[in-house]
Amino acid sequence: MEKKKVQKMTGLMSLVFLLFLGVGLTVNSQAASTDIPEMNLKLATIMPSRGPLADNYNYLAKELERRTGGKIKIKIYWAQTLLKAPDLVDGVSKGVAEIGGTAANFNPQMAHWNALDLPGNASDPYAAVMASARMYREDPRLKKELADRNLVGTIGYYSGKGTLQSRMPFVTLKDMKGKRIRTYGALTASVQKAMGMVPVPMSARELYEALDKGVVDASGIGWQWLSNLKLWESVKHVTDTPKEGETCGMSATLLINKETWDGFPQSVRDTINEINTEINERFAKTLITFIEKSKKEFVEKHGGTIHILDKEPADIMVKAAKQAREEWLSKWEVKGQDVKSTHLNFMFMKNAYEREIKEKGYPWEN
Repeated sequence: MEKKKVQKMTGLMSLVFLLFLGVGLTVNSQAASTDIPEMNLKLATIMPSRGPLADNYNYLAKELERRTGGKIKIKIYWAQTLLKAPDLVDGVSKGVAEIGGTAANFNPQMAHWNALDLPGNASDPYAAVMASARMYREDPRLKKELADRNLVGTIGYYSGKGTLQSRMPFVTLKDMKGKRIRTYGALTASVQKAMGMVPVPMSARELYEALDKGVVDASGIGWQWLSNLKLWESVKHVTDTPKEGETCGMSATLLINKETWDGFPQSVRDTINEINTEINERFAKTLITFIEKSKKEFVEKHGGTIHILDKEPADIMVKAAKQAREEWLSKWEVKGQDVKSTHLNFMFMKNAYEREIKEKGYPWEN
């Protein structure tokens, strides 16, 4: 009898202790949330308001507001409406917008950042996204380059393996000779010139009208842009090209003003890092699905044709890409910038993720 009483008393005391502990944890959690300041942040981006990346920008805004109890809100300014592409890095650095979505090719003076976008870097989307995100967290040269400009890099990105998207077939050297193609950087332009094309620099925002009016005949760009920008209204041919020759966008990220970042409570920085980790996997998964959907719709819904680049222009493309990459790395080495180490670090990470995919598949498949 006495033994049962003792057991009841012990159980009751344990229950009271657990309830007390639970109340304490709730109070502490609420106390932590009171440390979060109310903030209205501006996110300026070069990207349009649709597509896999736009979906994740919206996810960041929604989740950050929810996880901070409505205290931190983000207003997104799409497609260069707040800051133009060439001004975006400087604008975020100076606090015109606290967050900016842009890419390295608009900032050629930032060598370590541009090392993520060299010809021949093409990859599996998941490997590219995870490797580029890891570079912003771990590579000392890239982190310093951004910090020197009052910036912090966050999420990974991949524009998808490049293609030739054109108004007429772009399969042989004869098809491409003298044709005007949209370009977005000196490295890409050098490869296009080697294939006989005439590069015309312009932003993605200008591309729809340029193709529609015949200002350019083609663009070297990833599959997702065909849908994001509705290019299928003018583009009737897409040519697959060798990944060894592609200049693929892997440098686009969300930059955060460093003073703003450092001013966040640690709990907010942890929350943003948590959301960004989710975004990286969400974006890679969404992009893979989106690319396959775009291909199917291009053929079945929009009457487009998909080609494979002939061997002769493909060989020229790969050779020109390698030459452009080596010349670019050497140029910066002469200037005292160890960009080769940055590039090798990125490729090491990317290749490791590609091996992981071959061995285990994508995380969402397990």
